[in-house]
This record gives sequence, structure tokens and C-alpha cells, in this order.
Amino acid sequence: MKTSLAIVTLLLLTGCAGFDRVSGGESDVYAMPPVGTAIVLKESLFVPAGQTRVYLQGGAVVSKAKMDRYVPNCNFELQTLSEDAQEIRPESFIVSRLQREMAQVVMLDTPLMVAGLNLAGLDGGVPMVFRGVHMWISSDIQPEVMRLTCRGVLEDMIWARPPSIREMRAAMGDKAGLIFPE
Repeated sequence: MKTSLAIVTLLLLTGCAGFDRVSGGESDVYAMPPVGTAIVLKESLFVPAGQTRVYLQGGAVVSKAKMDRYVPNCNFELQTLSEDAQEIRPESFIVSRLQREMAQVVMLDTPLMVAGLNLAGLDGGVPMVFRGVHMWISSDIQPEVMRLTCRGVLEDMIWARPPSIREMRAAMGDKAGLIFPE
């Protein structure tokens, strides 16, 4: 019995281990940049006043309101909210921790929402979600820069997937890059 339990545990652990590696290639949506990856910011980014995030999509800075939910995106996030715009200066940040993300989006044009009933998921529809990855990043020079999050496209829960490394690179364009540890 102990041997069977040990084998099942080993299979479960090794089955999940491949999801945190780049081994599947840069097009593999289940590969994540490894801990120790350098996020190289090549130009200053400005976080708008009253916000903690600056969004990148298609290699350009975009506002959250103008972001296309059907194109992968990334955002740098600060720890502190400010009434003034904040600058994130060019630098190399090191990924210290990774976490998968899934965020459900309530669509405001569903019939139940229009009727004034907030019954998301009870109308028989499939929830719409983003899947992505949070990369906690660290820097001695700019410790207020907390993380980089990259998301795939908004999709039905059963079809949603995180962005591939290639899609992360496309979202950041020439503004930032990923350099994997040796």
C-alpha cells in the first residue's frame, strides 16, 4: 500500500513539474519563465496618477480602458498608490517567484446584468476569464516595483490559456525583454 501511494504521489508531482519550465519552447502556453529570469526594462514607463499598473500590449503602453481584451498583455505593478504619476526607470529586475493567475470577468451586457440582477454564472453561460502568470520581481534600486503580470486573451473558462513566452515578448515589444538564467 505504501509503495502504491509513493508511486501515485511521484507521478502527480512529476506531472505538474513540467508546467514551470521553458522546455516546451517559447510557443508552449504552459511554459513559464524560470525563477532567476531577468526582466530588462529598456525605457522608462510611467504609471498614471491614482493607479499602480502600467499596461503593455503589442509593444506599446496602453491604458486599461483601451486595452484589447482579445490580445495578450503584460503590466508592471507598483506596491504604492500615488496621487502623482510614477516612473519605472530602465533596469534589470530579477524574477523571484511565479504564480499562475485566473481572473474572471463579469460581462456587463449579459441579459441578467441588464435586468439589474448580478447572477454571474447562473444564466447557463460559461464564465469569461483571463489566464496568466504573476512574476514577482525584485530590485535593490527600485524596490517599489513589485511584479510583472502577463495574461492571455479573454476567453470562455474551458478555452482560456495563459500566454506563451513568445506572446509575453510580443506584448512587451522593444520596451522590455526576458533573459533566462544559464
